[in-house]
Amino acid sequence: MSVLNASSGPIARPIQERKKVQNKVVSRKSKNDVQNAILWVIQNVHMTRGSGMPEQRQCVADVVRKIVQTAKHWGAAIAALVLFFGCARQMPPPGGPPDQTPPYVVTTVPGDDSTGVGLSSPVRITFSENMDRRLVERALFVSPQPQGDINFDWRGNMLEIKMPDGFLADRTYVVTVGQGSSDEWGNRMVASYSFGFATGLVLNQGQISGCVFLPKTNAGQIYVWAYDLQVYPMPDPARDRPAYVTQPDVDGSYAFSRLGPGIYRVFAFQDRDGNQRYTPIIDALAVPPADVPVGAGGDHLVLGDLVLVVRDTLALEPVEVKVADSSGLGMLSGRVVPKAGFLFCVALGAIKNRYQTHLSVGDSAFVLSGMVPGSYRLDVFLDQNGDGIWTPGVAVPFESAEPVVIGKDTLEVRARWETVSEHVIDVQPWWMFTEEGTVP
Repeated sequence: MSVLNASSGPIARPIQERKKVQNKVVSRKSKNDVQNAILWVIQNVHMTRGSGMPEQRQCVADVVRKIVQTAKHWGAAIAALVLFFGCARQMPPPGGPPDQTPPYVVTTVPGDDSTGVGLSSPVRITFSENMDRRLVERALFVSPQPQGDINFDWRGNMLEIKMPDGFLADRTYVVTVGQGSSDEWGNRMVASYSFGFATGLVLNQGQISGCVFLPKTNAGQIYVWAYDLQVYPMPDPARDRPAYVTQPDVDGSYAFSRLGPGIYRVFAFQDRDGNQRYTPIIDALAVPPADVPVGAGGDHLVLGDLVLVVRDTLALEPVEVKVADSSGLGMLSGRVVPKAGFLFCVALGAIKNRYQTHLSVGDSAFVLSGMVPGSYRLDVFLDQNGDGIWTPGVAVPFESAEPVVIGKDTLEVRARWETVSEHVIDVQPWWMFTEEGTVP
């Protein structure tokens, strides 16, 4: 490409660059320099899309240097640089209808359940399409977590990751691509994807799964952490790195697989400040009702619901609703399969009307009367401390949350009508049971 020539016909426009630059003359035809520099950028900027590796960053530096050398005038250089950095951002491919298909993982190396993996072996993940690399890297977890930062190397839609110090001998590892990952069009994965492998000849087989009750507002990504209490006897989610990390699916379900024998404590939090760490007062935290023992035989344990709560803004007191005309009220009834204890059935309305009743040991039927017509969610909790209010627990010092079952259906209450819940709420057992339905 030919070098741009400066024109005559100066304009009195001094430009100061610290103390070294004196008055300079800009040509009346400098817009030609801008156009030529921009044309050169358009022809060469495709090399830098999604740049992040060292050789790509060097390419960026070369492009910037070429712009400055080619444009000659600072006005042209600045205009071209602005266009360059605007175009260099990772953008969806142009042309055609918008892509609305969620991405997914096609293959992995090593494959799931592989054994005898080398300590310095790389891990490769191939996606169904080009991904938003920044979001994938933020949503990718290796468990147990390494001490240093993971190295990422992208080649099209294939990601290669390497541990800072390699893998440990005779250990089982799980790699999770979180549900927060998305493609270049912003389509998120429907569910997290996990695969496990071992550097030894034996794979751990323990599994913990459950559900996080998802808030209605999308105030941040949700993470589920599991601590091995043999490593951290008193884990503090605001300070200690967990051994295992995952993200819930769109329905709130999550799973930790390939766990070794031990006792685990599971927390969930909504990362409202976006730092991928639990920040007290800002982030909503879910504390479990109990710790989870995983035996040597590879137990598969299903846990109860985890409910996210911001610890300084608890609003759990029942709301008394007064209506002058009782003829316009409705009724809600149903059945609960109870456990020994003192149960409360709570109906929470869309407009924050709240009604509750209690069930003694052996009761199975409940009735909530005098309800304002509207939509309600029916929850049940075990009132272990007898105060009539659900207790969400404390992370440090650890105080378990009261077990709770969050209603999955919406019930409509009508005036002068009894709405019967057809779904029998099963709270036996409350917090933890195996896939076969027996308490461990």
